[in-house]
Amino acid sequence: MVAVRSARQDVRTLRSQPVDAVRLLSARAALLLSMEAYADELTARHLPVPRKLRDDLRLMRDVRSRRLDQVTPPAASKAGLHHRNHAENTWSGR
Repeated sequence: MVAVRSARQDVRTLRSQPVDAVRLLSARAALLLSMEAYADELTARHLPVPRKLRDDLRLMRDVRSRRLDQVTPPAASKAGLHHRNHAENTWSGR
């Protein structure tokens, strides 16, 4: 969770300054990776993925896939090379 908090802070900091798009995209990618790692660890321990984390993951993946769809050839997109649905398919909170 420390990695997630740190990555979120990095994104916040980069958004509050004059925006450097490359650095911001890199920070967002790092945040997504840390959130996925945290969700994977929770799932491995048979613990629920918190609703906010699950929702944030879904939002960030959607934004990432929309960006990649703009620059990725359709064949790679259809192959699912940029999609990862692990936490979306875990505990639903029901």
